[in-house]
Amino acid sequence: MRAPTLASPAAEIRRLRAEVAQLQAALASDARSSDPDYWLALFRSGYEAQVAEVAEAEYRRGQADEARHRDRLWREAAEPIAHGGPTFAELELRRWGPGGRVHFGDAREGDYMGGPVPAW
Repeated sequence: MRAPTLASPAAEIRRLRAEVAQLQAALASDARSSDPDYWLALFRSGYEAQVAEVAEAEYRRGQADEARHRDRLWREAAEPIAHGGPTFAELELRRWGPGGRVHFGDAREGDYMGGPVPAW
């Protein structure tokens, strides 16, 4: 079996020019090529696809950022407790205030106790 022979460069250029001319003629005869609505629809579909792709990438990036932020905050909150941080009694005092859980809803200093409210 013989290897295919290559055309001369000049012949190859003539062949490519003829092919380009055929493509140009086909494009010119295509009614869609001169229709602005066709090109607008084509542009819109490409634009919408690009917008959707970018939105998806930004959404994934936002999820990754949120996960990193959440993990960092969790470590900041949990590590001191896990490594001998404040006692349970101290945590309960911070959580419920003085008097513990039983007196959580009691009136505190600065609470509104009823009566007229001063005008601003």
